[in-house]
Amino acid sequence: MLRRSEAVRAAAAALKMNQITPRVYWTPPFEESDRPVMGAVVGEKGTLIVEAGNSPAHVESFLAALAPLKTSPPVFAAVTHWHWDHVFGGSALPVPMVAHEETAKTVAAMAKLNWRDKALDQRVAEGTEIAFCRDMMKVEFSNAMRGRLEIRSPEIAFTDLMTIDLGDLVVELVHVGGDHSSDSTVVFVPGDGVVFLGDCMYYAIYEDPPYYTTRRLFPLLERLLAFDAQYYLPAHADQPLTRAEMEAWAEELRLIGTTVERFGNNHRAIFRTLRKKGKVVDEDLQENVEWFIAGLGK
Repeated sequence: MLRRSEAVRAAAAALKMNQITPRVYWTPPFEESDRPVMGAVVGEKGTLIVEAGNSPAHVESFLAALAPLKTSPPVFAAVTHWHWDHVFGGSALPVPMVAHEETAKTVAAMAKLNWRDKALDQRVAEGTEIAFCRDMMKVEFSNAMRGRLEIRSPEIAFTDLMTIDLGDLVVELVHVGGDHSSDSTVVFVPGDGVVFLGDCMYYAIYEDPPYYTTRRLFPLLERLLAFDAQYYLPAHADQPLTRAEMEAWAEELRLIGTTVERFGNNHRAIFRTLRKKGKVVDEDLQENVEWFIAGLGK
């Protein structure tokens, strides 16, 4: 693992603003300290920032990359869910934060916790925090920095849907839920056909063992593909997905999920069936199988 200073310097140096459509921009994730994709949706009257980053340094790097574009001024920041890497940079944002009501409530509770090493390690030992997130926090922040960290809760909360008018386009914040986090929200830009997915497509990371359920995932896939979108941006992917790539990912997850439901934890039968369907049983597929098996009956 990189030391904190090395990781943060590398992330800041590598941060680049990418353009996907005339009015939508994004910066890539940084795996070494779990920085997610951040985005900007640019309208005539204002710019919507997508995500609050995993640290003030992350947000500051994003704003520095955005500044040369001379966009309309930021007016809001949309947060997709409560996990630390999407909210710990909120104090550096110059605008109000908008999120689902569950996100706002959970972040407000997080703001009361001690995030120094000793307390963080204790929560991992108790099972209320996970080792992966703790380790990534220690790369992004020093112990002293976490002691001074101001965790800011979203000021504006919604229940199912919120629209934000940026002048020449209206952006939709849609609560979609899913296994990863029940508060998951996506940011849909109808005029440009872009969906910021946050982490909604990922498995339930805070469970032991982690899992997928067909009960939650399959309706989520239908809902996401119902958007009139040509691009989907998962928060921890190096590149946006085209609609065809998103459809292929959804099809594979459906195939794995239905196969696991058919055969339960019979690995031999599962992998034999998937091979007959033309799938390569690589590490990624095996992980997905294990997550669906872990989700049986949930």
